[in-house]
Amino acid sequence: MRGSRPFHSRPRTLSVGARHPIVPILPMNEDGQGTEQARCGNRALCAIRGRPVSNGFRVKVGGIGSGNHGARYNTLFVDDCAVLRVWALQRDGLLVPGQQVTGSVHLERGFRVMVDVDATQFDRGVLEIGDDRICLSTSPGTKGGLRWWFHCPSTGERIAALYRHPRIGRFMGRNASRLRYRSAYLGDHRVSVRRAQKALRRLAGPGYSGPPTRDVWSIPRPPGRWWRTHHAYRLRALRALQQADEQLLLAYNRVLGR
Repeated sequence: MRGSRPFHSRPRTLSVGARHPIVPILPMNEDGQGTEQARCGNRALCAIRGRPVSNGFRVKVGGIGSGNHGARYNTLFVDDCAVLRVWALQRDGLLVPGQQVTGSVHLERGFRVMVDVDATQFDRGVLEIGDDRICLSTSPGTKGGLRWWFHCPSTGERIAALYRHPRIGRFMGRNASRLRYRSAYLGDHRVSVRRAQKALRRLAGPGYSGPPTRDVWSIPRPPGRWWRTHHAYRLRALRALQQADEQLLLAYNRVLGR
């Protein structure tokens, strides 16, 4: 055909998948194979650009549906689920070795549910929440005694907390529910700000009704808290506020290009 190039000089695409073709980025020889110099040049160039290389060719990545777009809308976070912990059952007197107890327990970020705990075998038991049946087991404590654990009904792994899946309504472990931590999707400055807010809330206590403030010395000690503990919470809040200010300053300088 008039004006056409020889076959070996045309851009070649080697398919390794429906979405990931391979194209050469340097010329090839008469046999249609990349020369040793071309392959070395490809590897060096791709190493500089941070792209994967396969036999002297650059792999094209980033097909349809790739990337992390929409993760914040489709991902389930731990903060969105009600949580049931082992120590909550022990605190409410529902998990007693050698006894079978029926009662209600309050879920974190949730509501009260009726549970039936059968621990008549002392070192193992069964927990029933609605239609879910969860096995219980024990392990030796570091300071003596026994420590109780849940077993995920989906994977069987030993866990200390059960999460109620907001879509299917079942209690499972964090890995089985594919839950993520919200802080993993935030920048360093946002993580530091969240940490500072959490330290201030812990310092103020659940009964604090005053306005939000950064002055940790003006926050009164909640009733029933030791002064030593309150002072430790003050120092922790001060360190968190200092780290948040440093991260925010770094973020502003990064945006301004300084």
